[in-house]
Amino acid sequence: MSDNQTKAGLQSERTSMAWFRTHLLMLGVGLLLIKTGQHHGHLLPQVIGGALLLLPALNIPYTRKRFTQPFEDHTTVGRRDILIKIALSGTLLCTAFGYGIYALSQIVTGG
Repeated sequence: MSDNQTKAGLQSERTSMAWFRTHLLMLGVGLLLIKTGQHHGHLLPQVIGGALLLLPALNIPYTRKRFTQPFEDHTTVGRRDILIKIALSGTLLCTAFGYGIYALSQIVTGG
């Protein structure tokens, strides 16, 4: 088996593992934000944490279906895949921005 065939054969596995790590990170940060919000009595971190718990749950069926099918050399990323990745990236960006505003307000108010 040539080196190119070996790399192409493992590509979907590596990609699915990267998605799995992203989902685990989102779940961990979501739980941390929920606990932080409960501890300080603030709603915003709890809402952001809830969103971070919900997104992986919604995305896992898609990634499972997408990366368990065989890939061919001519397989390209479809428009649906791009839209899902844009939505996920946008949600993560908004989440980070929202938490940044919350953290800054806590620093300013001394809370």
